[in-house]
Amino acid sequence: MKSLKKGEEVFCDPFLRAAGDFKPRPGLSAHDIAMGTPGRLIQRNYELLAGDFQEARDFQKLPDEILCSGAAVGLDSQKRVRHFWSGRDLGWLGFLFSQSRDLAVVILRGAAFLRLDGVRAGDEGRTVFVLGPNSFGLESREGAVAIGRVRFIERKDTASVFFKRPSDSRLENLDVKT
Repeated sequence: MKSLKKGEEVFCDPFLRAAGDFKPRPGLSAHDIAMGTPGRLIQRNYELLAGDFQEARDFQKLPDEILCSGAAVGLDSQKRVRHFWSGRDLGWLGFLFSQSRDLAVVILRGAAFLRLDGVRAGDEGRTVFVLGPNSFGLESREGAVAIGRVRFIERKDTASVFFKRPSDSRLENLDVKT
């Protein structure tokens, strides 16, 4: 076990499960058992956009980690997918769509309905920041990353947000067809 340095804190990710916490059975690995066991789920709804406004890709992940579907994720220093938390050393990537033992499918670009406390008419076009796996806001805070902009307000505290990686220089789709 790694010992902590003075002033270093232990970080516990409540959205993360470890395959090692499950016992394998004949014909099933611990990872298979873990994936078949209910865990935390973030219900994420996406809009279908035409053209190149949607993109998903596979990335490596740690085999023992069971990530939370729908969570905001980033890449660690070894280019593996992890849950995004502001203040941790991760670059924001997108939303976890699915996973296998060592691969994660991440939606890198698109539109999702996100809870944004206090969002209201007139906030269309405002920048949206990610703070954690299921935490977003309209104000920048330390460690937060700008992920996109409000397309339209769906209902109280919920908006359609066009998201993309900060390194993605392609245009955003803020067009709303009524």
